[in-house]
Amino acid sequence: MVFEKHTFGYEWEALILKPTMMLLDKDDTEWLSHELRRRLPWSRTGIDMIRRTHAKILEIKSGVMTSQAELVEQTAKHLIEVKNICEEKGWVFLPVGSHPAVEGAIGFHVHIGSVYRHDSAVRLANVFSRYVPAFAALMANSPIWGPLETSGYKSRRVLKGADWCSTITYVMDPDFAQALWGHDVTVTFRTKPTIEVRIADSPFSRELLNEYAVLVSALLFSVSESEELTGSQYVESAENRLRAAKDGLQATFSWNGEAREVTDILHELIERAAPGYEKLNAELPHLIPMMLRKKLTQADFQMLLYEVNPDTHSMSRDLANVIRDDECFTKYMKMADAIGAIPLRSIEDEILSAIGVETPYWDIYASFKLPLARLDRVLHSLEREGRVRCHKTLERGALYTRLST
Repeated sequence: MVFEKHTFGYEWEALILKPTMMLLDKDDTEWLSHELRRRLPWSRTGIDMIRRTHAKILEIKSGVMTSQAELVEQTAKHLIEVKNICEEKGWVFLPVGSHPAVEGAIGFHVHIGSVYRHDSAVRLANVFSRYVPAFAALMANSPIWGPLETSGYKSRRVLKGADWCSTITYVMDPDFAQALWGHDVTVTFRTKPTIEVRIADSPFSRELLNEYAVLVSALLFSVSESEELTGSQYVESAENRLRAAKDGLQATFSWNGEAREVTDILHELIERAAPGYEKLNAELPHLIPMMLRKKLTQADFQMLLYEVNPDTHSMSRDLANVIRDDECFTKYMKMADAIGAIPLRSIEDEILSAIGVETPYWDIYASFKLPLARLDRVLHSLEREGRVRCHKTLERGALYTRLST
């Protein structure tokens, strides 16, 4: 038995900004985290950082929970207090997957437990890695990564592996597994004996946050311990992760060798999670099915604002003002028109787009983080087709140049 108790909790990273829309100073962020814990003694809120800049951000942490009712209550109380404090101080609360004007990875992590059999937990984490690209599509909320990267992906945070803080899960033999951190699905036991799902962008919708936390926990509680992950499914999940980052809920996945819309897969996962919903005394989601029907994400909501105001600093302020209304995304979903699915994208074309002149193999890998054997096969295929040239060097390794066709 993997789970001795059916518990869960979350870590919700959020930007706290000055009126200039720049990040709050470290001392003020630390004070805010302490003040939240003073006002809410059950809260485990602390601080984290944006890895590439080391700037401090707030990490709102729930207590250990066992039901949907506790989740809804804790999220509401956290929001009330953090918004009250920001109002008092003149600060800006902005929970999104990246700062539109400054970049940097901001995530939402769900801890599911309690786990004390680590070999069983590793086996389950291996299997669950197949499903997390669908959650990446659902939670896409980082379409703008600073003023130079404002189009093409609905989750640049997922594309970039959250700056190495949420990368594709390493499949491990349970008998020889070691403690690792920073994967999309991570077995943790230093402070929280849980399986941690790290792939989601930070959400600004309270309703989506609550529904997602329940869904991912309920599904993990419902996955059979006898299920196994095949090699082809692992490669598919790595490629689907890229499709999710690019297209969000418009994505088409490769699923057991067939092209399937991610929204259909998510519908099936909700149904499959039914036993877990019962364990958490939870209702089925209401907002998520609407998102699946219309194929819209928080990233689409952001891009709507960006189209009106393409200055990333000013747009960040607009977004912060709009999301002061906790129901803004739900209202948007009710009013917005549905959009269509995007046909299955070629991974070969995606990789080719990242190759310029003498592009190092490492840079290509870091851009997509495919399993090395799969990446090698793609590059060799592109070379055979005359689409790239490989220059093998002793010091820099293989360098690839895209050829005009």
